[in-house]
Amino acid sequence: MQLAFIACKDNARLLTLNLLTKQVVQSFDVRSDPDALAFDPGSHMLYVAGEADIVSMFAASSPTVSKIAECSIGPGAHVMGVVPSTHRASSR
Repeated sequence: MQLAFIACKDNARLLTLNLLTKQVVQSFDVRSDPDALAFDPGSHMLYVAGEADIVSMFAASSPTVSKIAECSIGPGAHVMGVVPSTHRASSR
C-alpha cells in the first residue's frame, strides 16, 4: 500500500491516505497547527510538528501507522528534516 500523509491545521489531525484507493485509512490527533512533516524512509518514522512546539512521532510501516510519542522541540518549529544516514530528525 502506498500512503500519503496529510496534516490538517484546522482540526489538528494527521490523516493517512491510501493512494491506490484514494481513501483515508487512519486519522490521528496531533498538537495544534501542524505545518511541518518529515519522513525517514530508512526507519519508517514520520514526524509532525507545528506551532504548538510539540512534535508527534509515528511508526509508519505500510500498511499501518501508529503514534508512538510526542515531545517538546522548542518554539516555532515550522520546518522538519531528517538526515537519512543517521536517522536524526531536527526542526527549525
